[in-house]
Amino acid sequence: MTVENWSDFTVAFGAGEGACEGIVAKHVFKATQCGCVFVKRPDGVSFAGYAEGSEAECDERRITYAFQMGDFWSELQEADEEGVAMWHEWNSNDGY
Repeated sequence: MTVENWSDFTVAFGAGEGACEGIVAKHVFKATQCGCVFVKRPDGVSFAGYAEGSEAECDERRITYAFQMGDFWSELQEADEEGVAMWHEWNSNDGY
């Protein structure tokens, strides 16, 4: 599905037409292993992985309208994987 605006995004995401940013952000956080951060932007959406317990910062990923919903899911998965990898890197005990 082609997403051309926020309303299209919320429908394609499954949150309901015109759902608020907080609802989508909560679903993104809970649906990802690392608890990705999500932000609604005037020209699209952005999100990033999160490595709890570290000083690491994951790269923010921005997708601008118009985009394919499949591209959003792929990018979100990559952001989540990055957050999980950073968490493991920062929280491994390295043999201590």
